[in-house]
Parts: sequence; C-alpha cells; structure tokens
Amino acid sequence: MKNTFLILSLLFLHCQGMAQQKPKNQWTYSVGLGMAIIPSYLGDDESRILLFPNFTATDGNKFFFSLLEGASYHLINTNTWRMGPVLKSDIGRFEDGSLPSSITNKTDDLIGFGDIDATIEPGVFIEYTKKSIATKLELRQGVGGHKGIIGELKSEYRGTLKSKLKSIYYSIGPELRFAGSNFNNTFFGINQEQSSNTDLAVFESESGLLSYGISGSIIFPINEKLSAITFLRYNRLGNVASDSHLIRQYGSSTQKTLVFMINYQL
Repeated sequence: MKNTFLILSLLFLHCQGMAQQKPKNQWTYSVGLGMAIIPSYLGDDESRILLFPNFTATDGNKFFFSLLEGASYHLINTNTWRMGPVLKSDIGRFEDGSLPSSITNKTDDLIGFGDIDATIEPGVFIEYTKKSIATKLELRQGVGGHKGIIGELKSEYRGTLKSKLKSIYYSIGPELRFAGSNFNNTFFGINQEQSSNTDLAVFESESGLLSYGISGSIIFPINEKLSAITFLRYNRLGNVASDSHLIRQYGSSTQKTLVFMINYQL
C-alpha cells in the first residue's frame, strides 16, 4: 500500500498551487473530501475505491502542512526557484490487504509477506518554474518501516482555459520515481521466510527506476471558496519492481489512478 496517500496528497498540493496564489505572511486553511480509484498496493493489478478527507494550512508562500502531504518549508522562494526541507509519512502496508477508508473488498495477495510498519520520510526539494512549466525534484530518506532513499522528478505544463463564467485550471506532464535497494526490497523483495510462506521464489531487488508515467489534473472553481478537482495518473513500474515475483504472480506493471474531490477554502 506504499504511497496510496502520497498519490492523493500530491493532488492537493499541486492543485492548490495552480488554483490560487497565497498572500504573503497570511495563514489560509482548506478542507477537502474526495473519492479515489487506486491500486490496492503499489504494483497490484486490481483497484480499490476509497473515500478520504484532508486539511491543509499554509503560511503565505513559506510553510505548508497537510494531513496527507506532511509539511514543507520554503527556505528559498522566488518567482523562479523554490527550495527547502520536507517531511512526509507513509502508513505502510498490511498483510491482510486492508486499506484505510476503502469501501471495497480487500486483497489477499499479501498474505505471507508480513506487515510493513509506518515510515517517516524527511528530505529536501528544489523546484524551477519558467513561464507555464514547473519542474520539481524531491529526495527523501525513510525512517521506520523502510529505510530507503526515494527520489521523485516531475515536470508539468500549467494552463488556464478562460470562459465568460469561470476560469478552468489544468496541468499535464511526465513524472518518474527512483528508489534505493532498501526501499525496493522492503516492498518488492522476497526473503527466505516470505518465500516459504507464499511459495514464490526468493527475490532481491536493486536500486533503480521505480516508475515512470504521466499525470494531469483539472480544477473547476465553483465559487470563490469551493472547487471541484479531477486527477488522473498513468504509470508503468520499472524493472526493480516489475521483475519481483509478487508483481509477476499477482500484480501488473501498469498502475492507474483516478481521483475526484471537492475542496473548500475556509
């Protein structure tokens, strides 16, 4: 279930940045409620439906906090560059296939693999924006359930469709994720005990490309406070994940995510 909530939290952070510019040195707050169709765990070939809430707080363009996304602080914040520390978390993965907030049946693919504990992921980010294109690199180190390094690189085009009634905001662009061997072995490796429990061959993963793909979002402002958001992501797993016998036996290299949500600025 790695990054189930990261997928959703990236949507919140990105869409809020597109929809409005926060006044400097002024706290703003928002709440959201959404529905997502996502893989049961990273690499699964089946999808689950879940409902999720969120709360965000932002101090101008300096500090950001979200129940799902974690926290970030912009040490450097100009029209072109942003850079600073981030702190995120991951709730882990459960052997019984349960997924918090899910309203559909759980999977039994993970029986015999054991639980993966929750993880705190401190790190840093740097973002470069020129005109309508924003490119962001983020590096984090897991502390807890996994102790691996995670990297994310994303570039997107942000635009606006203007009409007589409302302006519609959209974005689209490629993305890739890479991870160290500690991370990949935690989620895709199969040790001797797991092999005995599942009858799958022992598998040891290496550092490398975790996934690559494309994502896009559309924001429909309903009024000054309320917005409707749609988010779509299509990814392919890299060899460090897709070569795992877990994914070959039960999963798929193709990963799709669809999210609908309503966001209200307090």
